[in-house]
Amino acid sequence: MKFSRLVFSIIALTAIWIVLRESISVLDVVLGAAAAASCIFFGRRFLPADEADDVKLSRLFLYPFWILGQIYLSGFFVIRMIIFGARADFIHADTALKSNILRVILGNSITLVPGSITLDHNEHGFTVVMMRGKNASEPKGDMGQAVKGKLEAKLIKAEK
Repeated sequence: MKFSRLVFSIIALTAIWIVLRESISVLDVVLGAAAAASCIFFGRRFLPADEADDVKLSRLFLYPFWILGQIYLSGFFVIRMIIFGARADFIHADTALKSNILRVILGNSITLVPGSITLDHNEHGFTVVMMRGKNASEPKGDMGQAVKGKLEAKLIKAEK
């Protein structure tokens, strides 16, 4: 990592630390810089950054904000299903993602969205437990697309 990039990363993470602490003092800045430097050191040492070479990280910049909106919206559908009755189905959803990191992000995103839990994933797809309306009549194949549809479409744009 270039020195200028390292300094920028430490400053940015320290700023996030100060915002989260909701106070600014010399001690907060020093502790924030130490925590930032530690995160960068251990991240570079133990995280497999070379696996992210096949991902356009700039395309994932807005993904966390988008997924928060999806979580919020899905919560209303789950509330409705709970009130009017729901059942759970096991669904296999194939994926077109080639990157292992993006498949993991997709699996975690599916789990974050209310009403679905990723049980297993491999290079071909996911096994998901999904809540469905009590009287839902969609075929299970269509449900696989419903589970991962928008999420996978956003992540495919980030593949190189």
